[in-house]
Amino acid sequence: MLVYRNTLSEALPLRERAGAIGLVLSLEGARYYVFVSRQSRDQVANSAVGNKLRVSAQLLKVPPSPQIHQAKYAELLPIARDLATQRGVEAESRHAEELLIEHFDECVQNFVALRGRPPAKAEVFLSHCPCQSKDPGASPARTLAGTYYEATCKAKLIKFCTSATRAAISWKVYYQFDIGTSKLDINENLGNLTMCKQPAFINF
Repeated sequence: MLVYRNTLSEALPLRERAGAIGLVLSLEGARYYVFVSRQSRDQVANSAVGNKLRVSAQLLKVPPSPQIHQAKYAELLPIARDLATQRGVEAESRHAEELLIEHFDECVQNFVALRGRPPAKAEVFLSHCPCQSKDPGASPARTLAGTYYEATCKAKLIKFCTSATRAAISWKVYYQFDIGTSKLDINENLGNLTMCKQPAFINF
């Protein structure tokens, strides 16, 4: 289900989530679509078990031995995985940029229903810099919405924005903060796509 708002000020708070990276996609300023990175089912299960064991140790005030810790971890992890599955947590993780790619056609359909035509302009407001090959947590190469994309979100965004019918759209991709070692030291100007750090004149 698409999450969108009618103003940027309404949409931006929705992209903020602890431990996640988010973005807002603006289509001609008519609608603002929100995407937030998603952990995999195993990541969610591991995190839940780790938190449970940490709280248990704090309450008992006696840290368990490594052997007991590992045994409890092995016991609880399958249960946590099952719960994550029941709650609809997807098996694979996704960066926010990947979710945009997967759901962009839905956004366009929503925009067309509002305006009666496809968008000519798109702006992306990322909370953090798109991952690059030097980042340990860079998104892997994978197929998204039926198209194969190379590793890293920077590469995925470049291919996505400059290919197919999206090449007819004027794209501007802004990011607010650096992440890890990711720094786009110069603007990326590739025909219909500009990718750069958020300029000072864009003030939320």
